[in-house]
Amino acid sequence: MARPMGYASVRGLTLVEILISSGIFSFMILVMAVTLTSSWGVFDSGVTRAGLQEEAREIIDRITEKLKQSGRAEGLYPYIFEDGYAEGIFSDYYHEPAVHDAEEGSMAFGPTREIVFKCVADNDGDGYPTDATTGAIEWGDDEYAIVLETNDRGENELLLLVNGVTSEILGTDVERIDFEDHTVDTELPISQMRITVHLRRSTHDRMVRYSLNSAIMMRNCEGL
Repeated sequence: MARPMGYASVRGLTLVEILISSGIFSFMILVMAVTLTSSWGVFDSGVTRAGLQEEAREIIDRITEKLKQSGRAEGLYPYIFEDGYAEGIFSDYYHEPAVHDAEEGSMAFGPTREIVFKCVADNDGDGYPTDATTGAIEWGDDEYAIVLETNDRGENELLLLVNGVTSEILGTDVERIDFEDHTVDTELPISQMRITVHLRRSTHDRMVRYSLNSAIMMRNCEGL
């Protein structure tokens, strides 16, 4: 029987065509998902890195504020020790090394160097941190320390101690802290202290790291 004009032949999809179409569609969805995940990972890492940069600047600023008031005092200070291994009269500062996961060869890999120091003070009440008679710098009685310890939750905390007691938590994303003077790096001027902080923070798929350093001039070179 003749088909009416305008009548088109209608044929259903075969199983093979359905499978091919489903495969192509699934592949396109997979590509989109991978692209979105990758884009989100890059965005998340960027946000995390920006946060670490800000935190590093804050830590360096707070440490610098304290160390600018320090210097070579009483033939003992500053005292720099590695990975919690404080000795002699400073043995009260001994502690287990903080947890590190930086790989060898990376900037963040290496020992943590911590510090004990004293700050200037106006002991004679004349408005100046120097002796009115001799002109010598006056040092306060308080003893300060900056150490990196791992807490009970497995998190590193950078601590400011005053006379052995925690006064302030300076940071919590710290992989390593490094205080260096001429006894550590002989190329540094004897009056200079270099501070380097290495931070880390996990995102959903990677570890983001950031390092920042600064150098300060101490108040004096007592004994030279």
